[in-house]
Amino acid sequence: MLDTGLFDFVWVQFYNNPCEYASGDLNNLDVAWKQWLTIPAKMIFLGLPAAPGAPGNGFIPVSDLISKVVPVIKGSSNSSIKKYV
Repeated sequence: MLDTGLFDFVWVQFYNNPCEYASGDLNNLDVAWKQWLTIPAKMIFLGLPAAPGAPGNGFIPVSDLISKVVPVIKGSSNSSIKKYV
């Protein structure tokens, strides 16, 4: 369904899922992010929890978000980051 190009925006929950960030390990998130970028949506949003207590798993400390995650998604023309508390 997503590969039809009918969706302008796609919000992906990158926590409480296998694609989440695991303490210092960016691999699952990086692989999943690159897969999501292959769909023809105008914007892909990286949904992340904004506080450690918000998710069951997958919270990314601010220092890791800035130094590890943002550089991975920064070069994507159809991406953004959203946060939930």
